[in-house]
Amino acid sequence: MRQENRETRSIREFGAFRRYWGQSDAYPEVNFGNNHIWIPVAAVYTWPISRAPLSFRSTLRAYVGSGPDDGQIDIDDTTKVKIEDFHLRFHARWQDYRYDKSDHALVISGSSDKMGGDYSVRVTPTIEPPEDD
Repeated sequence: MRQENRETRSIREFGAFRRYWGQSDAYPEVNFGNNHIWIPVAAVYTWPISRAPLSFRSTLRAYVGSGPDDGQIDIDDTTKVKIEDFHLRFHARWQDYRYDKSDHALVISGSSDKMGGDYSVRVTPTIEPPEDD
């Protein structure tokens, strides 16, 4: 059996996250049929040089479909997090995406000097979950 590479696995995991939340009545209608999606999220950022995880609300923006930007995710700057200090642009080619079925969050993880080593960002949409949950 051929092993799945990081990018393919991460895009598949992101797809499972999108399929679940796409069933919500509150899922932004503008996302249907577009190659750019956005969704309001609660995020929890964890990195080694911090004593405690940082929680904040923002907007997740992503590119979906075929092309070089497929799998790119951006989390908008907020008063708590700025792209100058945190990784807020992610790509399935460089970070690992995992869909956590227990709470339907997307967990993005990676490692960089900027963040002092391994980091993770757990994002959960702030819209109502699908009714069958």
